[in-house]
Amino acid sequence: MLMACAVITHPDCLKHEMGARHPECPQRLDAIEEHITAAHLGEHLVRHLAPLATDEQLSRVHPIEYVRAIRDAAPQSGTVHLDPDTAMNPHTLDAALRAAGAAVLATDLVMKNSVSAAFASVRPPGHHACRARPMGFCIFNNVAVAAKHAIAAHGLERVAVIDFDVHHGNGTEDIFEGDPQVLMASTFQHPFYPYSGTEDPASNMFNVPLAAGSGGRDYGDSVLKLTPAPRLSSHERASARIAMRPAHKLKGQILVAPVVVSNTILIAPYTGDNLLEAYNPDGALVWPFNPPK
Repeated sequence: MLMACAVITHPDCLKHEMGARHPECPQRLDAIEEHITAAHLGEHLVRHLAPLATDEQLSRVHPIEYVRAIRDAAPQSGTVHLDPDTAMNPHTLDAALRAAGAAVLATDLVMKNSVSAAFASVRPPGHHACRARPMGFCIFNNVAVAAKHAIAAHGLERVAVIDFDVHHGNGTEDIFEGDPQVLMASTFQHPFYPYSGTEDPASNMFNVPLAAGSGGRDYGDSVLKLTPAPRLSSHERASARIAMRPAHKLKGQILVAPVVVSNTILIAPYTGDNLLEAYNPDGALVWPFNPPK
């Protein structure tokens, strides 16, 4: 009998507002709930409320001084802009803490085999949040927090991050560049915000810039032509091609593939299927691998 899938969210994520007509809005999460209902998925789901991420969990990827600065910046009323695109209202701090906390809980549930998969429907998103800088609607880097939690709390030795989004995951790259435990590959439109990802990436970073209007064939051809640096092991080279090919060589490790435009994270067991066949356009994938022998 198949285990249920967990859905992790919290009402606080709907209270985060950055101004009228801002594209990162609560209606994004409403749209996900409407789709769950329309697809008749309710009977297959177990609901969880997202916990607040702790300073310990956040400080694995952000300096504690940054975490404290975000806490201090949270307004009691009105709106405070952290940059031209990213703002906080009185509910934003709790929403950001729960978005990161949902990623942690989702990782725990799947790694402990409590559920077959976990879907975190949260906001604000995270992949533009750098080590010590909010950016592009993002405050804490939720996916990076999940990846580091998998290493610190579950003893994993290596994590592959596949960033599939129209924007380059510059924040995640900023956090993990040069980290021997994390390999990241990012596909993104270029030139486009944040205008990064093409200049001298670190040896554990594999970026695939795509022209505006590129389709599935362009995407596939670009990724399949990706040639990882020769100094990487065969295990890591396989990781760099994972966006288009089965990940059967990443034995015993975890894949984190953020697609943050819809502010969600999906965590599910890896079965050896093509990532694109399993990819859900509303989320990010965090897959513990159980490959064939």
